[in-house]
Amino acid sequence: MVRMAWDTGPIPSLIRAMEEAKTKGWFEAVILSAVNLEHYGYVELKKQLDSVDIEYGEERLKRLQFIGIALLLYTTGKIEHRDYDTMCKVNSVRNKVMHRRKKRKTLYGKEADEEIKPLIEDSIRILKKLHAVRLRAGRS
Repeated sequence: MVRMAWDTGPIPSLIRAMEEAKTKGWFEAVILSAVNLEHYGYVELKKQLDSVDIEYGEERLKRLQFIGIALLLYTTGKIEHRDYDTMCKVNSVRNKVMHRRKKRKTLYGKEADEEIKPLIEDSIRILKKLHAVRLRAGRS
């Protein structure tokens, strides 16, 4: 018998990180957003390129960085301009968090909440567009 189940992918982890941000800060939510947008963006681009049966150089695609993936998703119509802007902002915030000189690589407080929470919510919306949530079939 084949069982169908929703694979919610990274979204529950992002929601949990948002809920924990009050006590732990936004580090985990920012990193999870960036990593998952990059991964699912890559998967969506690869799927699209494979479907048109052209040689695109898979090694080149694998070497693309986050912003390159965002730009290709936008130019191929997989995401809208506001989604592209969100992905650029996620990358910028990720870089600020990862490359801080302070020991605490996290963001706390009202200002961080106001800036980052909507960014993570938009990341979840984009991940849904990139099919990070899928119906999976499996044997029971």
